[in-house]
Amino acid sequence: MDIETSDTGRRQGWRRPQLKLTALHEELVARVRDMIVEGELPPGMRIPERDLCEHFGVSRTPLREALKVLASEGFVTLSPNRGATVTAPTVEMISQRFEVIAALESSAARLVCEHGSDALLSELKALHEKMNRLHGGHDLASYFAANQQFHETLVRECGNTILAEIHAQNAIHLRRLRFQSILFGNQSKHFLRQHERVMRALLARDSRRAQTAIQAHNRSLLDCVRNALLQAMIPQQLPDAQTSAQPSGSVPLT
Repeated sequence: MDIETSDTGRRQGWRRPQLKLTALHEELVARVRDMIVEGELPPGMRIPERDLCEHFGVSRTPLREALKVLASEGFVTLSPNRGATVTAPTVEMISQRFEVIAALESSAARLVCEHGSDALLSELKALHEKMNRLHGGHDLASYFAANQQFHETLVRECGNTILAEIHAQNAIHLRRLRFQSILFGNQSKHFLRQHERVMRALLARDSRRAQTAIQAHNRSLLDCVRNALLQAMIPQQLPDAQTSAQPSGSVPLT
């Protein structure tokens, strides 16, 4: 069904989807998850089930099954009275996820130093250099994408698939926060210097130094996000979907 049949779809600017008939359940979960992560369904918003059913051209049964999965992942909160709402993360919840990410990336850095191939190190170096070029050219969206690719490659190729799965499950919760958080002062240059220390340690296969550097980097990111949240620069509760808005002047974190 065309998205234009939904008034909410027109107001929110949702893109017209093309769901595959196969694996409908998994496809719905992925699509709705992306809408949450990308801010099309903002924190605190009640899930408009009818509009989403029209948007995706499905009945309520598969959509509600998808919402149950998203609730188990922490993206959605189910209530007998209100139905499903987008979970609004707390500062404590975000801090805990950053702690998990820092521990996992530290372990991944150690494994790459000890067992990673020269080809992998070359790939990570190329991504690091790409980040520097994009930052210098003020292409912040592409810079953020390259940064995400660096961290994902480091973890995915470390040789521990369970570690990579847990990292992916937590990192997706932080993606929008990291992208939308406001940088205080000139933090992006500081983050790049931290990345430089991580990269040098990886190339030297100095696992202890690499772990220390990547833990420091994640602590800096957490401090930046926490400060933004505490100063209400990112809304934590948006009870009415019509009052939701993207923060102005936002620039991505590294």
